[in-house]
Order: sequence, then C-alpha cells, then structure tokens
Amino acid sequence: MTPKKQYQKRLPTIIPPAPRRAPEQESRPAEPAPPATSASTPPVPPAPAPLRPAADEPGHRSVRAVAVLGVALAVLVGALGAAVVVWRTGDDPPGNPTASTPLRGFPAPGASRTLTEVRPDGVLEVTQWIHTAEPIGDLDLFLPDMPQSDSVAVSDVEVVADDRPGSGPAVINFSRASYFFASATHILVRYRMSGAVELSTSAPGRGLALTTALEVSAPRERDTRVVESRAVLSLACVAGVKDTVTPCGVPVTDRQWRVELTGDEVGFRVLASVTVS
Repeated sequence: MTPKKQYQKRLPTIIPPAPRRAPEQESRPAEPAPPATSASTPPVPPAPAPLRPAADEPGHRSVRAVAVLGVALAVLVGALGAAVVVWRTGDDPPGNPTASTPLRGFPAPGASRTLTEVRPDGVLEVTQWIHTAEPIGDLDLFLPDMPQSDSVAVSDVEVVADDRPGSGPAVINFSRASYFFASATHILVRYRMSGAVELSTSAPGRGLALTTALEVSAPRERDTRVVESRAVLSLACVAGVKDTVTPCGVPVTDRQWRVELTGDEVGFRVLASVTVS
C-alpha cells in the first residue's frame, strides 16, 4: 500500500491594515496646489470695463444731431399727413455740393440751376437756368404731385430760349403748361408761385415750403437748387411715389441753402423750412 501523503496545514494569510493618518491630518482639508507660474510670464490683470463715449465726442454728437434733426423734420412733415421721414445710417444724403458751385447763371451742358427766393409774404420767386446737351424746341412746366397742390398758383411766367422769348401762357391755370421756341440749348425760365408755403401754427414766422420749384421736361443729368429766405433752417428731398423724405443740402449762409441733385435725384421735390417774416 502506498503510504498516505502527509498534508501540512496552511495558515490563513493576514494582510496588515493600512496605516491611519494622525488625527490632525484627518480633520484638516487638503489645500489646492498653487498654479504653476513662469518667471518670464507676468500675471494677466483683469480686463477693464468698456468705456462709454463722452458727451462731447464726435460720434456721440453726430448721433444726437441726427436724432434732433429727425424730430424736427418729423414735426414739419407730419403736418402734411403723407410723408415718412427716413434716415439710413452710413448713407450720404442727396446733394453735397462743393463750395465752388456757382449759385446763378447757366451751368455746364446737361445741367440746370434753380434759385428760389422766398419773400416775406410767402410768395416764391423762381429763376431757372437750363443748359441742355442737345437743342430742344419746347419745354413743359408742371406742378409736382404734392399735398395742397390745388392751392398753388403760378403767374408771371417767362421763358427765354437763346435770348429769344418763347410762346406760352403767362399764368398756369392747370397742372401743366407748354412753351415753344426756336431750337435752343440755353433756356431761362422765371415765374412766381404762391400758396406753396404752409405757415407753422406753433412757431410764428416759420413756414414749410411744400415745393420750391416747378418740374421741367428738359432732359438733365444734374440740377443745383438754391433756396433763399430771411432764414433757411433746413432742406429735405422728397423721392418717389411713397413721398420718402430725406434731409439734403448744405447751408451757404444763414439765408441760403443749396442742394445738388444728380441722376434720378433730379426729379426729387425739395422742401424748405424757412423764416418768412
């Protein structure tokens, strides 16, 4: 018989417990490690709060000026009941003539020049110098489409073409009148227009000229318009059938404002805020 193998008894393996920290270490929370810094990189200070523009900075002044002008024009044009005042930030208003632009006399070919004098009684005395690029033999004058056009009367109409008088009515009783003459390129037009100035009910002596000139049929690429009164406060240009009103022109003196219109702007109606007495 094979002798039985003697098995040795194995004792259980005992794992010693993990060492405990001292009581003061257990009760004290661990402190976060400080961020690594470089000796060559200084700490970045906090960004300062953004500064607001001062009241006397140009940008602030221009925004405030546009707002004030917008309110003034809205009050004047609002009385008409048909116009909408529109400003487009960043766009230039129609008409920024140079200081060298003449105020009277015939301009270059393809252009016209109009001087409107507003008398103390509100009557407009208008003189137009038209220099066409090609000779023409007739000219139409007509009232622009505007509020209260029925109350506007045009008289003392005179048309001179190349120093020769044209034929046509001296009084415009309808919205349109035609004048005929020998073929010419230099046409001088004069007339008086009443009923075009609406007096202010809140500011005595102030008025708004709903239009400052008649429209003409002569083809032109440029039209310079000058408005003169006891005091001219501002001009506005009315564009399109929607009667969109935009500030335009620049002051020449306290008594004169001027606007230069080109391309499609030639047909714009020009309003003027004036002092008439």
